[in-house]
Formats: sequence, structure tokens, C-alpha cells
Amino acid sequence: MKKSILVIAIALFSSIVIAQAKTTVEIPKKVSEAFSAKYPSAEIKKWKTAKGDYVAEFNLEKKKFLAHYSAGGEWIKTESKIKLSNNLPDAVKEGLHKSEYASWYINEIKQVEKPGHNIYTIHVHDGNKLSADHHDALKTDFLLSFNDTGELIKKQRLH
Repeated sequence: MKKSILVIAIALFSSIVIAQAKTTVEIPKKVSEAFSAKYPSAEIKKWKTAKGDYVAEFNLEKKKFLAHYSAGGEWIKTESKIKLSNNLPDAVKEGLHKSEYASWYINEIKQVEKPGHNIYTIHVHDGNKLSADHHDALKTDFLLSFNDTGELIKKQRLH
């Protein structure tokens, strides 16, 4: 009896895992055409859906990107990680250096390209200002958003 319950449980679990592994995202033709027109030489890694959008994870010129499209094929935004040293515009660097977060540790920077403008999100934390005994317990994280002109347009506390 115990063996048959175990065999049935394994069979059910296996079929669920196999069904999940075969799940693929159906990309509407308008979405794939819009993506190909905007990024003709991109190497698509995978497609996924997020909050009703179709998201292409792709490489272009040895850099990783995420492009978001509506179901109708309208391009919404493209995100990529960038480095402070050579990809962040001077106006945004100056905006960060003039802010109260100038001496905070920069964890990550993303460029979010949207129709007509860019937003630069900078994940900062004050862990470098704390002692080694209290680093993780008291660390404060913020996600700062700057526009193209270096203006801090949004700050969101993460921890």
C-alpha cells in the first residue's frame, strides 16, 4: 500500500514537472515584428511575460538587455545595466554627486530607455558607512531615479 502511494505521488509530481518544463510563451506576430524592426541584429535568449507585457531577454554587442512590448506590439521600454565609469551621462553623474547619496555605495546602475527619454536607476546603500559588526543589520538601501538632465525624479527606500 505504501509503495503504491509513493509510486502514484512520484508519477503525479513527474507529470507536473514535465508539463512546466514544456511551457513556452506564445509571442504575437506584432510583437516579434516590432522587436525585429527595432533590434535587427539582436540575439534573443528567451521571451517571457510580465504584468501583461512581453519581455525579450537578448544580447546585442556583447551586452544584455530586456525589451518590453505590449500585446499590440508597442515598444514600452528597454533596460540594461551600465557602469558608472563610462556609460553614465555626465549630467546624471553630477546629479548623483550633488545629492545626499554622493558618498553612498553604488550597488547597480540601470538605464531604462523609454520612448522620448531615458531614466537611470541607481541602487545605493549606506553599508560602507557602518561598522563591520552592523553592516547588514542596519544597512539602508534606496533606488534613485534620475532623468537625462541629472534631476533626481524619484527615490524609493528598499530596506
